[in-house]
Amino acid sequence: MESTQSINSFPNNPQEFDSDERISFSKLDKKFILVQDDGTEYEFDESLKKWRPTVDEALLEAQQAAYRVAGVDENEPVDIKLKKRKTEYVNGEGEGGRASKISKTSRAPLPPRPNTAVYVTGLPSDATIEEVHALFSRKCGVIAEEIDSGKPRIKLYTDENGIFKGDALVVFFKAPSVDMA
Repeated sequence: MESTQSINSFPNNPQEFDSDERISFSKLDKKFILVQDDGTEYEFDESLKKWRPTVDEALLEAQQAAYRVAGVDENEPVDIKLKKRKTEYVNGEGEGGRASKISKTSRAPLPPRPNTAVYVTGLPSDATIEEVHALFSRKCGVIAEEIDSGKPRIKLYTDENGIFKGDALVVFFKAPSVDMA
């Protein structure tokens, strides 16, 4: 194979190809072909504007022979074998026994979620979220915040007319705060 220095010396402008006697146009491939004095052929790649060595059938066969594996027929189609899962059988019986089904619900149950909320009654009728937040965060612990707004998770309950009933739900960040409340 020729060095890149000789490839770089080839003309890259199609207008210059007519003046170079090594270059001809193949109507069959619709490509410019350059043949060097030693017989090496190159094709001009229009998209890259570079000369590329042509693939010679003899060279291709020599490379295939170098990488050929003994005992493998290259022309034979490949069988793709799918792996099968092993079936578990009840009581260790063989294939004659009945297969057991492993259900998705057979996993260990998750531990119960700890309670982090407290329902408070008997608050004064003029209490606000800020006052409830100040009292419970000072005495009991960190109050959880809403993800989207960042406001404390405190709900003041009202009756049908919108008047505060004196009840509230306070959600803490951690469960031990519930015991302190």
